[in-house]
Amino acid sequence: MNFRTTLMLAVLAAAAAVVIVILHRGGEPRKDDEVTLTTRRVFPDLSDGDIMRIEIERRDTADKLVLEKHDGTWRLLEPVEARAEWRQAGAAATELANLNRGREVALSMANVQGFGLAPPVARVRFTAKDKVHEIEIGSEGGFGNDRFTYVRLPKAETAYLAKGALGSHFTAETAEYRDKKLITWGPFDVAAVSLARGEDILRAERLGPSWVISRPVSTRADGEEIRDLVGAATGLKAETFVADGTAPEGAPRYGFAAPRLVVTLEKKLDEGALEKEEAEDVTAEPKPETVTITIGGYENLEKSRAYARVSGSPTVVTIDEQKVRDLDKDLAALRDTHAVPIGAGAVTYLAIDVAGAAVAVEKLGDGRWQTVAPQKAPAETSEVDDLIDRIRELKVKEFDDGADPASETYGFAKPYATITFRHEGDASDTTVVVGRDTETGHAWALLPGTTTAGRVEAEDVRKLQTTWLDLHRRSVWEIPDVGQIASIAWTRRGETVRIVRETPGGEVAWKMTSPVEEPLDAEKVDKLADMLREVEAEKFLAPASERAAYGLDKPEVALTVTARTSEGDGEETVHVLQVAEKDGKCAAMAPGGALVFEFGKDLLDKLDEPMSKESWGEFDTDRVHRLEITGPGIDLDFNRVGKEWAVDNVPDFPVDSMRVRWLLGDLSDAKPSKVAAYAATDLAAYGLDKPQWRFRVKGLGLDRAVLISATGPGSGSYAAVEGSGRVIVLDSSNVSRLTKDKSHYRKKD
Repeated sequence: MNFRTTLMLAVLAAAAAVVIVILHRGGEPRKDDEVTLTTRRVFPDLSDGDIMRIEIERRDTADKLVLEKHDGTWRLLEPVEARAEWRQAGAAATELANLNRGREVALSMANVQGFGLAPPVARVRFTAKDKVHEIEIGSEGGFGNDRFTYVRLPKAETAYLAKGALGSHFTAETAEYRDKKLITWGPFDVAAVSLARGEDILRAERLGPSWVISRPVSTRADGEEIRDLVGAATGLKAETFVADGTAPEGAPRYGFAAPRLVVTLEKKLDEGALEKEEAEDVTAEPKPETVTITIGGYENLEKSRAYARVSGSPTVVTIDEQKVRDLDKDLAALRDTHAVPIGAGAVTYLAIDVAGAAVAVEKLGDGRWQTVAPQKAPAETSEVDDLIDRIRELKVKEFDDGADPASETYGFAKPYATITFRHEGDASDTTVVVGRDTETGHAWALLPGTTTAGRVEAEDVRKLQTTWLDLHRRSVWEIPDVGQIASIAWTRRGETVRIVRETPGGEVAWKMTSPVEEPLDAEKVDKLADMLREVEAEKFLAPASERAAYGLDKPEVALTVTARTSEGDGEETVHVLQVAEKDGKCAAMAPGGALVFEFGKDLLDKLDEPMSKESWGEFDTDRVHRLEITGPGIDLDFNRVGKEWAVDNVPDFPVDSMRVRWLLGDLSDAKPSKVAAYAATDLAAYGLDKPQWRFRVKGLGLDRAVLISATGPGSGSYAAVEGSGRVIVLDSSNVSRLTKDKSHYRKKD
C-alpha cells in the first residue's frame, strides 16, 4: 500500500470517529450532567387501576389520541370514537403508573434536543384520583435489558432515564389502540344467524342446545357447522381501518350497494330484562338485539381482503377474505345430514326394526342396558353403543323437502325399517321411518315432524339389522380376581385333567392331580387362569333348544372352573362350560343356559399347552452311551467310545460323531407345542403303536425311547416317551431336525 492511500484512510477513520463521538454525546447523558438517585417510582401513590383518562399528543402526527375508561372498559374518544384495544390501553396505563426513574440528568441547550425533548416525542396527560398528571416522552437509548427512555415532568430542568422503551406505547399508531374485533359478542351470546345473498336468505335459530334451520326450509341444522359459522362471525377482526364517519351505502369503492354477503346475528334475550318487560307490559313482544355485518367488494387485486362494515358503526374496515369464505355457507353445508337425530350418550330407549328383525333395549338406573323385546335379557353395553353409533353415522346423500309422509313411491306406507328412540328428559319417543323407492331401490328416511325425506344408502340401513342375540351381554362369567380360582378341570378326548392351586409357605403353586400327579409351572398356569377369570361369548348363535345343531347335545369338551368367594368364607362358585367344534368354529353353552354362543378357539388351544415344570423328554446327553435309531430307510445302533461314536449293526459305517451329538441335543431339547393326552392307554389312536420313528437312548440310570408318528394335527406329528402315556405334538421344525436318513450320520471323506 502506498503512502497516499494510507494517508487518505487515516483521514477517513478520524472523521468517522468524530461523527461517532458527536452522535454518542447527543444521545447519551454526559458524566458531568448526571445526578445519581435511588431508583424509585415517579408516581408512587398510583396504580394502573386509578388511571381513568389518557391523552397523548405525538410529535409525528397531528391527531390527538384520547382514551377513557368507563366501568372497567377503555374506549377511544379521539381522533375517532371506537372501542379501545384493552391490551394496548391497559399497557399504557401500567407504564404510566409504574414509571420508574433511575438517573436524573440536567437539561441544557446542548442536550435537550438530543434527548428527544425539544419538542418531545410524545406529550402525555392522564387523570388519576381526580388529578391530572403530565409527562413528556423523549427518545430511547441503551441496549437489551438496559434500554431506557428520557422522561421530563412539565417545566422541569432535568430529565429521568426511565427504565424500558416507553415510546412504543405512546408513539403507536391510532389503529394499535383500536379494538379490531368487529363485534363484542361471544358465540354463546348468539340466538340466531342469517346469511343474505341478495334476495336469498338462510336463517338458523338456536333451539335449546340444538340448532334448526327455519329458512328457506324448516329442517334440522348441523350443530357443529352452525357453531363454526357463529364462531367465525363473532371472531371477525379488522385487518385495516379504511374510513371513519363517511361510508356512503352506494359508494362503488366499497361495494356495499350490492353486497356479496350480509350476516345478521341476533343476541339471546336477557332473562332479567325480559321478565321486567313482561311485568311492565304483558303484551310486549321482546325485541332481540341484532348486529349486521355487510361484506362488500375486494380491497385489492389479489382479492385477499374484503371491505366490511358493522351496523351502527361509521367505520369501513378490511377483513381477511379467508374469513369471508368461512361465513359464506349454503343450505347444503349447514343442514344436518344425520338421517336419525339420535344422541350418543343421551339415549334411554331404542327400538329398531329392519326388514322384520326387531329388537328394543332400555337403559336401567345403574347405566346398564337390557333388551325388552322380543324378550328381557341383559344387554352388552358396548354392542348397544356401537348400534347407536352406526345409526348416528347414517347420512343423507340427497334431500326432498316436499315429500309426502304417506308416499308409496318412497315406501313410507310400508316401511323397510323404523328407528324409535327416547332421550333422557324427552316427554315422548321420536320415530324415523325408512322406506325403499319402488323404482330405484334407494332408501329414504322421513325426518320426524317434517315433510323432508333424505336419501340414504340402502346398504347402510341393511347393516343396522340387529337381533336381541346380537345385543345380549357377552359375559358368561366373571371372577373378580385371578387369585380366587381354586381349581381348573376339563374333559377332552376322553381324558379328564384337573389342576389345583396350592399355597405352601404362602407361595402360589399349581399341581396336576388327574390323570397324573405332578407339579406345574405356576407362570404358565397363571396365564390360563387369567384367561378363565373372564369368559365372554364372541357371538350368540341360537336359543339352547337348538343346541343339537351345533353339536352340543354331545359336547366334546367340558370345562369347569371353581372359584372361592372374595370374602374368604370358604364358599366356592363353580362355573361350567360345554364346548363343541364344528366347521372350524367352537360353539359353547353353560349347562342349563338359555343360549348357544360362538366361543374363542384360543382358550381351547391354551388347555392343550404344556404346563409341566419338566420337559417331556429332557435327559442328560453326557450320560448317553448308546443310541438306537429306527425309521424309514434307517436302522442304526450307535455306541460311544470315549468321545467318539461307532455303529454296531452296520459294517464299514464311519460315523460323523458331531452329528450324533447334535441329534442327542435336539432330542433332549425338543419342545412340544401341545399335549394331546396326559395318560393315554391306547397309543394306536395317535399312530404310536407302530411309530414311524423310534429313538432309544441308554446310559447310566437312563433308558428312554422316544416315539414319533407319521401323522399329527396340522403339520406336526404325535410323539411320546414309550411307557409314559403322555402324548404330545411336535411341530414340523422339531421333527425335521430329528428325522434324518442314514447318510446324514456317515462321515464324509
